[in-house]
Order: sequence, then structure tokens, then C-alpha cells
Amino acid sequence: VYRINWIKAKSRYDRVREEHDLLKHEILWTNIFFVHQSEAWINRMRECLSDDLAGHRAFAGKQADMFKALADEAS
Repeated sequence: VYRINWIKAKSRYDRVREEHDLLKHEILWTNIFFVHQSEAWINRMRECLSDDLAGHRAFAGKQADMFKALADEAS
């Protein structure tokens, strides 16, 4: 009976530890994703330098700012 309880407790501990490790990595991956998206939108904004694409440039700027804010909040 004690061995079974010990095995169950160890199994629960292992699951919690694995979940904790995954969560730490997911937080890091999320922050990296937000930074990458912000940089991608900045590049798209730079591609829209002509006057006829002012709306595109504004939208890309807002998207870049949004992802930058999300990256700042996530870190």
C-alpha cells in the first residue's frame, strides 16, 4: 500500500514539475513571438513609404506598437 501511494505521489510531483517547466518556456516563447511580430510590422511599415500607402503605414505602425506593448507587458 505504501509503495502504491509513493508511486502516485511521485507521478503527481513529476506532472506538476513538467507543467511548471513548460509554463516557463511558454512565457519565454510568447515574449519572443511578440517581439518578432513587432519587428515584422515595423519592416512592413518601412515598406510603405510612398504617400499613396499612408493608411497601410499607419495600420502597420499601430500593429507594431501593439505587439511592442504586449512584449513589454509579457516580460
